[in-house]
Order: sequence, then C-alpha cells, then structure tokens
Amino acid sequence: MNIRTRTGLDCGGAVLISRKSRPPLRISVSPLKNSIVGKPAAAAAIAFIVDPDRRLRPRNKLLSALFGLTPAECRIALLVSDGKSLPEISGELGVSRNTLKSQIASVYAKTGVSRQSQLARMMLQFPHWANAQPDE
Repeated sequence: MNIRTRTGLDCGGAVLISRKSRPPLRISVSPLKNSIVGKPAAAAAIAFIVDPDRRLRPRNKLLSALFGLTPAECRIALLVSDGKSLPEISGELGVSRNTLKSQIASVYAKTGVSRQSQLARMMLQFPHWANAQPDE
C-alpha cells in the first residue's frame, strides 16, 4: 500500500520477488528527499533487499565491545538468535546443560535481558548493513 505525503511524493513501497526453490526476496523502496531548500533536487530512492536465505549476524568483536561477552558467550547469543533451543545449543557446542545454563545466565546479565526471546530480538536488531558478517 502506498501513501501520499503533503508534497505529493510517494512514500515508497514493498514487493516480494519469487525465486525457484527458495524463499522470495523482500524488497522495500523509500524516496530520499534533498534537504537543501530552494535547490532543485534529482529524484533519488533507497532500496533495502532482504534475502531470508542469507543470515547476517553481529560481529563477535561488536558484541564483546558492547556487552563484554566472551567468545563462548558470543557463540551462544548468536545460536539463540538463530532460533536454537538450549538443548540444541548444548549438543552443538558439546557442553553440559549446567555449563550452558551458567553461560546463558552470564549473557543475560551482561546484555540486560531475562529471556531467550529478548536476547534473540536484541541480536536481530543490530544495524546489519554496518556491523554484520555473512554466516557461511
């Protein structure tokens, strides 16, 4: 759905681009306005393209700098953001459930959250275009 602004400029829109055997690309476009008053501006827009098959994650270095997470705690936080359960994380990392419980409690304390869902949401809210690395 497109909405008109007072200036008559379209505020952008969104579209799904289908692909064979893969989830569709999600594309949203927004106009960019020139902020110089009295000067004619060239038309400009910005497009955001999301490929659901490609995971971009905050860098461990960023998580460490912001929250003081250790490398092990960074791995746990990122696995939580991938939607993994604690038993899955325990098995994948080869650590006991008690060790994982201790580490996840430390992650919660350092990041100021109290639940897995809050941690996952936080990990997914980083500005990926500036601070992300492909997970490959």
